Amino acid sequence: MLVSEIMHKPTFVDPRATVTDAARIMCEKNIASVIVGSATNPMGIFTERDVIRKVIVKNLDPRITLIKNVMHPEVITINEGAPIQEASRLLRAYYIRHLPVSDDSGKIIGMLSARTVMDGLKYAYVSRLFRRSIRRPLF
Repeated sequence: MLVSEIMHKPTFVDPRATVTDAARIMCEKNIASVIVGSATNPMGIFTERDVIRKVIVKNLDPRITLIKNVMHPEVITINEGAPIQEASRLLRAYYIRHLPVSDDSGKIIGMLSARTVMDGLKYAYVSRLFRRSIRRPLF
């Protein structure tokens, strides 16, 4: 199974948006992360976890704190044609829960979450077991 089969649409926010703006978008779309910047110029990633660790705990005002000041600037991506096992490896290797998906030109075209990857791995495993059971004679 490929990354392109399980990715969902990415959401982008302007680096000048406030934490409150980004949190509102995440709540409205029921997502846990946004990409800061654009599809062709990702500047960072901002997650629900960042709200807690970089804003609330530090007593910053989310209404005036800009995303660009609290985002994670390193954007680790995976190509849409990669197998989901590679996505799982990257999530574990970098201790991240959200992984932007790029096309061959480097443009961000999708997003994966750890849960999406786990569900994809589970589906691939069950499908493989089912295909094996069909090939075996019943008697």
